[in-house]
Amino acid sequence: MTNIIAAGAGLTGLAAAYTLKGKHPDVSITLLEKDARRSKRYMLPERLHEAFFYLDEPVTYAWMREAETSVKAYMKARQLPVHEEPEWYGARTVEDYEKLQGWFHKAKDAGWHVRWVTGKEAAETEPYAALLAAVEIQEASWIDPQRLYDTLLSDVQAAGVDVRFETPVVHWEQTGDSVHVETKHEDLKGEWFLQHTGMESFQMMKSGQVHTDSSPVAFQGTYYKVNPEKADLLNHSLTAVPEDHELFLSVQFMKSFDGSFICGPCVLPKNPAYAQAVRGPESKTALIHAGKKAAGAMSVSMITDQEDQFLKRLRRFLPDLTRNDLIPLAPVVRTKVMRDDGCLHERPMLVNDRRAVHVAASGTGSALSAFQTGKNVTDLLRFSN
Repeated sequence: MTNIIAAGAGLTGLAAAYTLKGKHPDVSITLLEKDARRSKRYMLPERLHEAFFYLDEPVTYAWMREAETSVKAYMKARQLPVHEEPEWYGARTVEDYEKLQGWFHKAKDAGWHVRWVTGKEAAETEPYAALLAAVEIQEASWIDPQRLYDTLLSDVQAAGVDVRFETPVVHWEQTGDSVHVETKHEDLKGEWFLQHTGMESFQMMKSGQVHTDSSPVAFQGTYYKVNPEKADLLNHSLTAVPEDHELFLSVQFMKSFDGSFICGPCVLPKNPAYAQAVRGPESKTALIHAGKKAAGAMSVSMITDQEDQFLKRLRRFLPDLTRNDLIPLAPVVRTKVMRDDGCLHERPMLVNDRRAVHVAASGTGSALSAFQTGKNVTDLLRFSN
């Protein structure tokens, strides 16, 4: 029996395994990857900084700044080339100018080394003469993503991690203190199961992060697997913005590795940026208010007491979904922690009965935060040794 079985050997999965092995050398880890090899579409961009330009939240900037630093630290430690030189991002229209101002202040507050370039200065600099203004990233970074991936894979395998390509997970279940994972080729048994680290989790979970000055809270509730025959009901955007509350109880939909959907309670912020984001065509999140402000310490009983209301409101948006269509799963615990900068940050993961972890991330952000996610998983898991 292996200690940890993980689905996904992209950058996030490898970095999580690398970080775990660094803290727990004796822990055995098996990574299961459905593809023959990770393709470039799962990689970081060559320009590490390009993913940050349109971020919305200051805390996200700080998180990604730390993530970029951790990637560069690993590459430099392994003597991989990291090319750094200033780069300008400019604005040619009034609309772009306003966006650029917001981006500049958020990036600066998050610790980036950035400089505001006036239109007058830009006019004296070719080829930027037509710019109204610009932001200079003073430590813009370029890397070789494939070389990073190959080196990290080699390091993980050298540390004793069993990486298996072309091994998709088809089913898993928990029994007591162990987890049984069925792959296309064999059955495995472990203590923990990390599901869909990295890019795969984007298809499974569409969640926002909670940013507030409230005290950290932990809450739990029952999650349900949706009747597969009703899965087509969820293949469209669902948004119902509730009353004017900073935080509210809501229901979250997650797409699992086998194509099925899971839903359950969570707490999300009511802010324009997030409300706009969840209206996207790929969104699987329905915001359903349960009648009470979900700030401060949210108790288990609060969610339990409101379960019927939760289901009633769910049916208001999905009238063809009955209670019999929701198959109860193991209890889920979500945690939020106070970061060093004083901001409340929800760990990007779900813990199913303390034995299975869904690591939630997406695209470039997922790959870039690979080492940070690995640290979170390391802090969360508890081993007998």
